[in-house]
Amino acid sequence: MKEALFIKMKLEERVECGEKCIHNQAITEMIEQDWYPVEEGRTVGTTGSERGVILQDEEYVRGGRITLEQCRYPPFAITCGVYGWMVHTTFASSLGEAKETYVAMKKRLEEICRLVPSLDDVNVEEKCDHVVNVLEAFVRDF
Repeated sequence: MKEALFIKMKLEERVECGEKCIHNQAITEMIEQDWYPVEEGRTVGTTGSERGVILQDEEYVRGGRITLEQCRYPPFAITCGVYGWMVHTTFASSLGEAKETYVAMKKRLEEICRLVPSLDDVNVEEKCDHVVNVLEAFVRDF
């Protein structure tokens, strides 16, 4: 979230200066995204939880994270989680398969994060049970 705010500030500075920038639309779209690079992208190239090299590492504003690593064996690992609920790792045998799985998992993680109720929700217990069921299905699917 810090990165999005920083980008927004930079955009506002450019507008105030009257500077026309071809990238303004792209920057605006980045501000509106709910996923952003972990540690402003500094984790890419470092060692991940499966001891591979991190190729992609993103965090969701509503409390999720997904990381793609290139490993020795199996060749690719995708680790994801919903903060306070679960962590799950799956593996892929090719970069194409890994990217496809990453995109599918990321979409489902976003849906799951949106289901997590606040603690002051009147139906918190019922909603938590539903989240658990959805998480179990996620783990089965991936």
